[in-house]
Amino acid sequence: MITRSEKGCLLVTREQTEAVPAAPVERVVDATGAGDLFAAGFLVGLARAADYRTAARLGAPRRR
Repeated sequence: MITRSEKGCLLVTREQTEAVPAAPVERVVDATGAGDLFAAGFLVGLARAADYRTAARLGAPRRR
């Protein structure tokens, strides 16, 4: 996985490379810890047997 800030991330496997877009935000106040939070969500997804794309979306959930 390669994070790309506001562009989301790239999931790279032996078979393919897939872009997962980031959730849009109106205004960034403080990006401290953003990568750690993304990694935490991603790892929770993997621990729950989610596929990589779903795990990446858990790392950067979309607001409703």
